[in-house]
Amino acid sequence: MAGVLSLIVMDASWVAGFATWYIALLVLLLLPLSLLLSRIFAVT
Repeated sequence: MAGVLSLIVMDASWVAGFATWYIALLVLLLLPLSLLLSRIFAVT
């Protein structure tokens, strides 16, 4: 599960590299939502 959820952190680093830091922060703020959804649905 950690490998799949770490993709959000990786996506935020890509956004930080190609866009601005505040958009990367918005992507990183999706992490708590994805943690919540991973408890409800199967994450493989």
